[in-house]
Amino acid sequence: MSGVGEWVGIVNLRSGGRSRSEAFARRLERAVSRVLVSERPGHVDALVRSCRDAEGILVAGGDGTLFEVLQACDRSRQRIVLLPSGRGNSLAKDLGVDADCDPADCIQRGTDRAIDLLDVIIMHEDGTSWSGVSASNLALGYPAAVADHAARWRRFRAGSYAIGAMTAPLDPMRIRLRCDGGESESLELTGLVISNSRYVGPFLGFPSSDLYDGTCHTVEMRVGRLRQTLHNLSSLTGVGFYEPLIRRDVRSVDVRLDEPALLKIDGELKLGVREIHSRVQPAAVTFRVPALHA
Repeated sequence: MSGVGEWVGIVNLRSGGRSRSEAFARRLERAVSRVLVSERPGHVDALVRSCRDAEGILVAGGDGTLFEVLQACDRSRQRIVLLPSGRGNSLAKDLGVDADCDPADCIQRGTDRAIDLLDVIIMHEDGTSWSGVSASNLALGYPAAVADHAARWRRFRAGSYAIGAMTAPLDPMRIRLRCDGGESESLELTGLVISNSRYVGPFLGFPSSDLYDGTCHTVEMRVGRLRQTLHNLSSLTGVGFYEPLIRRDVRSVDVRLDEPALLKIDGELKLGVREIHSRVQPAAVTFRVPALHA
């Protein structure tokens, strides 16, 4: 580990719906000074806060594990190396990082890239609120239902999203949407995505997006089952042959729902959401990526 300060590994051994072997943890021990294993929901927060003096954090897990790390780490100073092992791995795809990445080589010789994040405030129907950041995307309606259904089929790994896409309901919802501080629009949609990433799970939802442009991107869904299925196939294949959705490039998004809804934020699901307030925070956290993908 010469030439760099202390790096700590945060590991979710059950990320992606399967147990990780002890050999996987030993691989990480060769890359970092300490390996800390998440043993239960919410444990990642405590682990990250216990290593706030480290120069960087190696995150071995999926979108949900990374989401928890980003809430607790010192984003102004600590670097992050991502070793994806989840089912969606949205941000890893954007960063050009895969599960075969050599974490030791990345830490020693990788290149630092500062990416945008979304500052998010969520209001729940019971009056409670949550504030934090999102690296990938927020989704309501159909795409949130897809993530919920996919979680029930996690043993099929990335294939669970295809099952979720076929089984999730396409129920309309009434929302009030305001972008960049403009006039509020009343809309009836089957889904809404606010994204910092090109990917929504395994779906290539925003081909022209990147993590460094100081903007986020929305997509409004108001389609039936047939058109939604065609769009899913278009996104999964990356071909982009069918695009029935409305897209916007924005810096802030405010959403108010007439009825409480399920929200997907990165790899997490939140129930009973009534309001979302999201703002782009440019160059808000630094990832160290393999030099080949810099």
